[in-house]
Amino acid sequence: MPAKDLLSDLKIKHLKPDPSRAYKRSDGAGLFLLVHPNGSKYWRFSYYWAQARQEIHLGQYPDLPLSRARELRDEARRDLASGVNPRDKKKAAQIALAYEAKNTFAAMAEDWVERKAPEWAPGTLKDCRKRLKAYILPALGPRPMAAIKTPELVQLLRDIETRGGEIAKRCRILIRSIFQHAINLGVIEFDPTTTLSAAFNAPAKRHFPAPTEPAAVGSILRAIHAPEIAGTVVSLALRLHPLVAVRPGELEAARWADFDFEAREWRFVPPKTRKRAEHPHIVPLSRQALDILEQARKATVAASPWVFPNERSTNRPMSNGAMRATLARVGISSDVLVPHGWRAVFRTLGREQCGFEREWLEMQLAHTVPDTLGRAYNRTQWLKERREMMQRWADYLDELRLSAASGDFPRSAAG
Repeated sequence: MPAKDLLSDLKIKHLKPDPSRAYKRSDGAGLFLLVHPNGSKYWRFSYYWAQARQEIHLGQYPDLPLSRARELRDEARRDLASGVNPRDKKKAAQIALAYEAKNTFAAMAEDWVERKAPEWAPGTLKDCRKRLKAYILPALGPRPMAAIKTPELVQLLRDIETRGGEIAKRCRILIRSIFQHAINLGVIEFDPTTTLSAAFNAPAKRHFPAPTEPAAVGSILRAIHAPEIAGTVVSLALRLHPLVAVRPGELEAARWADFDFEAREWRFVPPKTRKRAEHPHIVPLSRQALDILEQARKATVAASPWVFPNERSTNRPMSNGAMRATLARVGISSDVLVPHGWRAVFRTLGREQCGFEREWLEMQLAHTVPDTLGRAYNRTQWLKERREMMQRWADYLDELRLSAASGDFPRSAAG
C-alpha cells in the first residue's frame, strides 16, 4: 500500500461518520479503522487462517493510538508467521486475565480461612481475620496471586515490623500459608515466600509470666481466694484454673455438657491440638475441682450452657480478659502471672516438687507426646496415673496456699 494512502492522525481526525452505515479505512497489511455511525472508531486486524478470513478487535481510537495499533498488527503478523492464530492467542490472554482476576490474594485468603475455620478456636479465627484486614489485605488483596513477587512481600513485612516483630512474624506465617494453599490448588506454580524468613531477625522468645517458687505460688493462691472476690463467677474460674492447668480459652469456654461428674472427668476437644470429637482431651477432676464446679453450678444461671457465663449475657462465655482483670484487682500484676502461666507452674512444680512423670504432665497439658501404640490409645494413656496426679497436685496447692505467709506475695517482677 503506497505510503500516501496510509492513515495518519490528521486523516483519522477528519473521518466523518456515515449515519447510514459503518465503513472502513485501511492502513495496510490487514489493519483498518472501522468508523461507526455514532462516530466511534475501532481498530481491527483482518487476516487469513486455514484459508478462512478472520478478524480480531485491537482497541478503540484514540485510546489506542495509530502507532500502537500498528505495533499490535505487526505482532499479530509475527504470530501468524510462527503458526499461531492471533484470535486464539487473544482468547487465551482474556482467559488468563479472568483467571487472575478470580484468583486474587483476597479470594485465596478467604478460601483458605474458610477451610481452616472448623479446626480453629473462635479466638484464633478472629485474630487471623483481624491481621488480614489490618495489615495484609490493604496491600495484597486485589493483586493476582501470580503477580506478587518476593521483594514486594519483604517490603510489606518490613513496614509491618515497625509495629512489632511478633506481628510481622505472624503475618509472614499467614501469608506463607495462603501461598502454599494456592500452590496446592494449582493457582500458582512458584511460592515467593520460601526465602522470606531469611530477610528478618527472629523475634525474641517471650514466655508467659509465671512464678515457680513454691512460696510465691502459695501467696498467689491465697490472693485468689481473697474474700473480696469470693462468690463471683470469675473468682471460681480463677480458683479452678490451677487445678486443671488447661489453656485460659479452654476454661473460659467450658460447657456443662462436657463434664461427667460420675466419672470425675472433663472431656473436651482442644482446638489448638486439632483433635477430633471422638478423641477428646480428658482432664481428671480432683475433689477440690469438683467442689468449685458445684459452687459454679449454684452461682450461675441454670439455663446457661457455659460453666462461666459472661456477666452481660448468659448466652456467651466469660470474656477473655476477665480473669486477668480480676487478678489485677487482687494485686497480681501481669508481669508476675497471667492466666496462661498456670500451665508453666504445673509443669515446673509438678516435676520438680511433686516428682510427676514428664509424660503424664505433657499429656495433661494436651501436648503431643511420643506414642508407639497410636493416637487412639494415647487419648486414655496414663489416665489412672493422671487421676492420682491431679489429686496429689490439688492437695499440694492446698498446702502451699494454707502455709503461705501474707507478706510473701511478690507484687511485681521488679519488687
